Amino acid sequence: MFFILSKTLSYLTMPLVIICILFLLSWVLRNAQWRSRLFKIGFILLFLMSNDFLANEAILLWELPATPLNEIKKEYAVGIVLTGVTKGNMTPDDRVYFQRGADRVIHALQLYKTGIIKKILISGGSGSLSERSRQEADEIADAFLLMGVQREDIIIENQSRNT
Repeated sequence: MFFILSKTLSYLTMPLVIICILFLLSWVLRNAQWRSRLFKIGFILLFLMSNDFLANEAILLWELPATPLNEIKKEYAVGIVLTGVTKGNMTPDDRVYFQRGADRVIHALQLYKTGIIKKILISGGSGSLSERSRQEADEIADAFLLMGVQREDIIIENQSRNT
């Protein structure tokens, strides 16, 4: 139940969904003052949320700056790759279809190839409400194998549903 609720709430809290709800309410409400307020709020949010520059600046305030590889002096036993970067149920199903966020796979590969991490733990099953034919961690493991990561250096956790 929590899994379905988390997926529903994440959809309802998307900025475009909120903006559409505000515009819809400004269209159906009878009170002219509320109609005007909701339309203005929706328009301002549309401007702010659809501006890539403003969105990137807000995200940069939240994220820690990346550490250059040459500044990493320690070796780590395991690097963790969280899934959520592939498209499920695509055909033909004999390959992995990456989408946004695939750099987490490439960066883990860089850390592995440079010897900073010794093993890669891939964590993630299916985060989809509908069933997937394959678990995402298994798909990414196949991609790592094709990229030259040794099978014994890949640890797969493919039963989780949601991070």
